[in-house]
Amino acid sequence: LWRTYFEGNKDTERLYYESGNDMAYILDVNNKEYDYQMGVYYMDIIAECEKLGDYVVNVVEASSDIKEKKAS
Repeated sequence: LWRTYFEGNKDTERLYYESGNDMAYILDVNNKEYDYQMGVYYMDIIAECEKLGDYVVNVVEASSDIKEKKAS
């Protein structure tokens, strides 16, 4: 799905478009720039990325606590 929505065909698959340095935009469902089901897929991807980010933060915090306890 990542490649489809972020790197896929610009006319039929892609939701994410770069528009200059450090800028991009995502097509809008309300303007019928993509259908509802594609929006559901996109939000699922975002939710999974958030979970992964939370997990990484938890691992880093846990390893920092372990290092601090060893140093004490």
